[in-house]
Amino acid sequence: MVNQFFIYIFVVQIIIFIVHFLIFRFFVWVFQPQKKYKYLLGVVITVHSLLFFFAMAFFRNIEPTAITDGYVTYASIWFGAVLIFFFYIIPLIFIFYVGSKILNVCGYKKIKLHRSFGVALVLVWILLNVYGVYHSFQLRITSYMYDITQNKGLVNSFENFDIEDVHVIAIADTHIGAIRGKKSFTKVVETIEAMQSPPDFIFLIGDIFDGVKIKESDFLPLLHRITSLAPTYYVNGNHEAWQNPYFESIIKKSKITLLSDEVVDVGVVQLAGLEYIDSRQTSKKDQYTALKKAIKKVSSQTIKPTIYIKHTPDNAETIQEDKNAFLSIFGHTHNGQMFPYMYAVRSRYGEYRYGLFKPQGKDNYFTSITTSGAGTWGPPQRIGTQTEIVSIILKKK
Repeated sequence: MVNQFFIYIFVVQIIIFIVHFLIFRFFVWVFQPQKKYKYLLGVVITVHSLLFFFAMAFFRNIEPTAITDGYVTYASIWFGAVLIFFFYIIPLIFIFYVGSKILNVCGYKKIKLHRSFGVALVLVWILLNVYGVYHSFQLRITSYMYDITQNKGLVNSFENFDIEDVHVIAIADTHIGAIRGKKSFTKVVETIEAMQSPPDFIFLIGDIFDGVKIKESDFLPLLHRITSLAPTYYVNGNHEAWQNPYFESIIKKSKITLLSDEVVDVGVVQLAGLEYIDSRQTSKKDQYTALKKAIKKVSSQTIKPTIYIKHTPDNAETIQEDKNAFLSIFGHTHNGQMFPYMYAVRSRYGEYRYGLFKPQGKDNYFTSITTSGAGTWGPPQRIGTQTEIVSIILKKK
């Protein structure tokens, strides 16, 4: 599996090289530089094609500094710009080119791609990047109401639900690191603190950390502020799994309860947290087998209606094998982060890609919610998706 992972990285880097070549040709067409500047432009574009790779490969295990954070931030913004060029600018050029050819065939005067059109595309490219970065930092609250009286399979188990409602906050994919730093995570904490209805429980559903080392002194006080609001539970994501002992130590210092294929009784319901299974080390078949084993272990301990939290929605339907499971909450997908990548995410996760999903069946009591996350990974741009905190009210109407 490790070899497959590196093959994947190699293929992605080849694609990045190709897109950078197209960016080079685009700049040459728009700005028409002299020969010596053309060579210089080629060198600059080639160097930029490697920025993000080096940021991910060499800056994960070193202590953060202003220089390393600045480099990672710039490399990530540029990587996002490359994706925006690929998703939006190339299609616009292609559409205009094909359209001009069709008009020429139809007898209209010859239409060419003019440099002014290229300059306009450069401006559009810049504006999309500025908007994408700005929009990704606009955090919203997405609210769901779960009416337990509609729960056909478990409604009798809620007879002891003797309080008006239970307020659950779910946070995933904040990606604390070089880009999403102290200011960004402070906003997450302040958003929860400002809620009119204080939370009864807070679930941190993986990739809270980006996988790079952080300044503990900046973030431990913020994690303590979260735990002071309500009992807080945490499951690992793929980014924490890359440096598990390091992040586990931070979680333990913050007094957050780490769940690794474990169940805890939180009063009216139980909470089951499933450990992340590293896809780089494990085949899809073995991942499925490991998840089935974990659910069998967990379900043997559930005696009340149970909420499952798991970072990725891989094989999400397997959770329904626990007949006490009525709600599962996932992260990881970012809802694709940038249009149209959400369609690629949907091809993998189906209806578990984002939002609320109720699988059909005769005992239609199970509900799944996937959050797009409170941060970003890689490019700090979002287009067509939203950073969010999820608020869920369990209510007996």
